[in-house]
Amino acid sequence: MTGALVPGVFNLFASVSIILVNKQIASVCGFHFILTLLFLNFLTTGSCLEALVRAGYLEVKHLPESDRWLLALMAMCTVLLNNASNEANSVGFYQITKLLIIPTVILIERSKGIVKTYSRGIILSLAVASVGVAIATVSDVEVNVRGSVLAFFSILMTAQFQIWQGSKQHEHGVSAMQITYSVSLPQVVLGFAATLVFDVFAPGLKHFLLLRSGGLLEHEFRSRADVMWIV
Repeated sequence: MTGALVPGVFNLFASVSIILVNKQIASVCGFHFILTLLFLNFLTTGSCLEALVRAGYLEVKHLPESDRWLLALMAMCTVLLNNASNEANSVGFYQITKLLIIPTVILIERSKGIVKTYSRGIILSLAVASVGVAIATVSDVEVNVRGSVLAFFSILMTAQFQIWQGSKQHEHGVSAMQITYSVSLPQVVLGFAATLVFDVFAPGLKHFLLLRSGGLLEHEFRSRADVMWIV
C-alpha cells in the first residue's frame, strides 16, 4: 500500500507543479513560445534518459523506426495541445477538461469493439476524484472559444495517444521508460524543426495552430526571473 502511495503522491505533485509552472511562464512571464518550451522539455528528458542508459540503469529496447517517429509525432502534438490548452484556459477549466480523458479513452475503445471491465472501486475512485476537483476549481472556470477548441482536440489527442502508446508498449514488450527513451531522439528532432519553423522563421503560421503570435527572436525577457522559470 505504502509502496504504491508514495509514487502516486509524487506523480500527482509533479503533474500539478508542471501545470502551474507552465501557466506561470505563459501568463506571468509572457513567454508564449510553446513549441520552444516543448523542444527544451524533450531535450532535457532525452538527456536524462541517455544518462541513465550510459550508467547502466536502463536497458535499451527500440521500437521499429516507423513506430518511433509516428509515436514521437503524436506525443509532440499531444503535449503541444495540452500546453496550449493550459495557456489559453484558466487552471480550473484545464483541470476539469483533463477529467474527460478517461471517459474519452473508454468511448474510443468501445467504438473499436474493445470492451474492458472496470471494478466498482476504480469507478468510485474516479467519481470521487472528479467531483472533488470540480468543486475545488469551479470558481476558477473561465470559458473562451479558442481555449475550448484547444481543450477539445487536446482531450481527443491525449486519449488516442494513450491507447496507441499502450498498444505499442504491449506489442513490442517494452517498459514505459524504454518506450520514452526510444522516441526521445525523434521528439528532439521534430521539436527543433517545429521551433525553427513556427517560432523563428515563420511565426505568422502559428495563427493556424491557434497559438499566440510573435517571433522568438523579437521576444524581450522582462527580468532574470523569467529565465529562471523557464529553466
